[in-house]
Amino acid sequence: LGIRDGKLVVACKDFRSDAIKYRLDDYDSISNIYVEGLDEKLSELSSSRSHVVDLDELMIVMQDNPVFKKCPRLKDRFWDMFVVDALIGNNDRNNGNWGILVHTQTKEIAIAPVFDNGASFNHNSSDEKIERILKDPQSFRMSAYDSRRCAFGLADRAINPFLYIEQMENADCNQAVRRVVPRICLSAL
Repeated sequence: LGIRDGKLVVACKDFRSDAIKYRLDDYDSISNIYVEGLDEKLSELSSSRSHVVDLDELMIVMQDNPVFKKCPRLKDRFWDMFVVDALIGNNDRNNGNWGILVHTQTKEIAIAPVFDNGASFNHNSSDEKIERILKDPQSFRMSAYDSRRCAFGLADRAINPFLYIEQMENADCNQAVRRVVPRICLSAL
């Protein structure tokens, strides 16, 4: 994170080693590829196409879309991001903020590095507000846990990622917790 022209910005290295050879295809652009029979599966979901990214729809698309089939570890990456985003408070992991890299000549596919974490760590809160929250246990719990929402949801309702994780109803999410949590080293902070 940094400040540029008085605004908070995310600065990251261009992870496409050679912009001419690789292009970034975000989930949104890939999910729009026509796949025969997919419309029928998606129509079974009760979605009114709200601003919430439906987790059930996302999983169906990842299972049936031929591009995603070429990159089977992408589902693991998604769930790892979901868990980490919950921990860092990133509520902006929409479908334009993750995806794959495609080699423009060979069409080889690789998982894109994680990018666009600018909505993390209460980025819009002043230092004074953060200090007040940290000093009051009830405010801290509300800010860090109870009121947390993410870009993903179920049945057109944004979910609290911590509650979703706690319910342990999604095997892929549970596996991500098992992968991610042991790698967290709070003493290094």
